[in-house]
Amino acid sequence: LFRRLGIKVRVIAPQSLLPTKLPSDVDSFTSLQDGIKDCDVLMALRLQKERMAASLIPDESHFFNEFGLSYETIKHAAPNVKIMHPGPMNRGVEISHDLPDDPAYSLILDQVSNGIPTRMAILERSILNNQP
Repeated sequence: LFRRLGIKVRVIAPQSLLPTKLPSDVDSFTSLQDGIKDCDVLMALRLQKERMAASLIPDESHFFNEFGLSYETIKHAAPNVKIMHPGPMNRGVEISHDLPDDPAYSLILDQVSNGIPTRMAILERSILNNQP
């Protein structure tokens, strides 16, 4: 959907977690600093350890130090960057403990508040569109 709306999508992850194939208009990075350079919006995703082999990342603190969003790492993004996360969050793993609660940067609480009504509207529209 992002790409259909004309949004430039970048994927940033350790090499071990990058998809083997991405659409040609999606750039991938193995450096957080390089990947978020000048980005207006950053969306962190939960590290789903329950779905991965233990060897894909050394440990959570290493992952956070290399790929975690924090006040320090977002300095490489656009000056008024906004932070998103679909939840649930692993604070201290993919995002710092304090950044999600900062209204100057975080849109996360808005995402949570709008998530259910948005899904309800999508379901209602798809059901109505499929009626004879």
